[in-house]
Amino acid sequence: MKTTQQKPTGTGSSRRAKTDKRKRPAAACPMQPLQTVLGNAEFQVQIGMPPINLLTEHGWRFDTLGGVTAVTLRGRHFLGWPGLVDEFGIVQTPGYDQAIPGEPFLKIGIGELRRVDEEPYQFNQPYPVARWGRWNVEKGDSQISFRQNFAGHNGWAYTYNKIYQVEAGAARLHIDYELTNTGEHPFDTDQYNHNFFCFDGVEVSPSYSLQLGFPVVRPPATWLRHGKNRLTDFHPVVAGSYFASTQAAPASQNRFRLSHQQTGQSVSVHGDYAMSRFALWANQFLLSPEVFVAVRLLPGQRLQWRRSYEFKLGADPR
Repeated sequence: MKTTQQKPTGTGSSRRAKTDKRKRPAAACPMQPLQTVLGNAEFQVQIGMPPINLLTEHGWRFDTLGGVTAVTLRGRHFLGWPGLVDEFGIVQTPGYDQAIPGEPFLKIGIGELRRVDEEPYQFNQPYPVARWGRWNVEKGDSQISFRQNFAGHNGWAYTYNKIYQVEAGAARLHIDYELTNTGEHPFDTDQYNHNFFCFDGVEVSPSYSLQLGFPVVRPPATWLRHGKNRLTDFHPVVAGSYFASTQAAPASQNRFRLSHQQTGQSVSVHGDYAMSRFALWANQFLLSPEVFVAVRLLPGQRLQWRRSYEFKLGADPR
């Protein structure tokens, strides 16, 4: 992870009411259909735009600069719906505390949302969209890149680049991120990938295990077993379960491996950045290990980080 300095460029509802706001965004969504495949006949990574129904179901949360909707290795599947999707600002997002109800605030990767009340920011609150950020897309033989320049209200602005790169022969996927604070105010937020993993559609069960490169506090959960840097004995949780660890870890420990005993499939994930915290979300079909990076940028500063995924099968000779 790299941080560099650049020259600044400047610049109380009911549940029913919340649902109505979710279904009627305040600005026309500029997203156009995108579906592209990187890789070869053996290893394929499908990149698409986040589905509108994902955004409307969960609020305007997830980064609109593409998402990994499917990964297959020799015909075997590794992701559940909606795949590998990013989000900035699950705890706090730039400009929210400074905005009064009715005013916009930044949601990086989307543009601006509108504050609706005096309550603290909640990532799953369906804030209406005040203004969408647009982006440019460039595709090469083994990668696709997205770029978004956005100048918001009251001096909040950013430039965000994201590149998906595939090493087909090694069954690897890299996601490179670059965020620059081009506004007048400091940023203090976070970012993660939701990592919706599901191997060949197999339900969550004790056959899954999660090996961590970092320690976590013992989670108060009855649906898994906690060992030394290892989470096992998962049981189906139809409604969804979640626990979070506030422990930080250095970049050298930022890695995990999810494997399944019966299918023989596994995915190893590592990042080149210090981990600010870790969380795990799961339901009956999906296991989602989430590794967070703290994003703290003064005006003119830039942050770069990478996530790398390596997919394997049980008889994989690599």
